[in-house]
Amino acid sequence: MTKLFYILVECAGAIRKDHIKVIPIVCKQHDIDETNNKLRKWGIFRKDILVILHVATSKNFSLRRWPTEYFTDLADRLIGNFGVRIIFTGLSNEAFLAEKAISYMKIKKMAINACGELNFYQ
Repeated sequence: MTKLFYILVECAGAIRKDHIKVIPIVCKQHDIDETNNKLRKWGIFRKDILVILHVATSKNFSLRRWPTEYFTDLADRLIGNFGVRIIFTGLSNEAFLAEKAISYMKIKKMAINACGELNFYQ
């Protein structure tokens, strides 16, 4: 997505740079501990491979939001092909989107609705 936006601004006349600066995200120990506690509560272990799917978009981009069925299909394929655990994220008022996606999944027990449960650093 970032690369696409980068190409768009370049087409609009922005000067091309050879690299995009990566901004580090620093997590506090409290957030790491809180995340580990939540993962344990959800039955997710260190050996599990996690894929996070963010099911919603802001109001400004709602027309670009994937249909729920796409998330369901992607989650089922990732689980079937790689045995991953899926964590759906979003705001608490978007939890219904994750619930809908999970309700259509073939193996529901491999997914967690974490909408409203995690902050950015977690």
